[in-house]
Amino acid sequence: MSSVIEFIKDTAQSTEKIDNKTIKCFEVPRMRFFSKGELLYIGFMLNMSDQEVLNKINEMKLGRKTIEKLYALRLDTDNIWTGPRPVLPSLLENETDLTELTSMGNSTLRVMLHFNGIKDVVCVSLYEYDEYRELVVTKLRGARCVIRYIIYI
Repeated sequence: MSSVIEFIKDTAQSTEKIDNKTIKCFEVPRMRFFSKGELLYIGFMLNMSDQEVLNKINEMKLGRKTIEKLYALRLDTDNIWTGPRPVLPSLLENETDLTELTSMGNSTLRVMLHFNGIKDVVCVSLYEYDEYRELVVTKLRGARCVIRYIIYI
């Protein structure tokens, strides 16, 4: 049995209404663990396949930190740690489009994702630093949330 099970979780699916349109979403674990849906966001921004992302996360069992989730916080609740979990739109189960944004500061890639004809739902930014990269996923519409990852590759 692979220890990937330790870090990758099947999470609850839900739907969210934004501008009278429905978007299929998945819950995001708050710390350490990854939802299967998150792998697509990470792989897309790092130009890696899902399997490559899985392998990098799986290296944590050897004590290596290659892709680490710092946190996933829902911003539309009073208590960010015990309130409802953050949700992100599924990249596979929705009609998805994107707009590339102008880079700012250390960012190497910034995109705005649109789902089912709803503009500017999620902003995803990749920042380059000397020893690591930082990936920030910010959901701007619906149940707002922010998810931060550190990537040491």
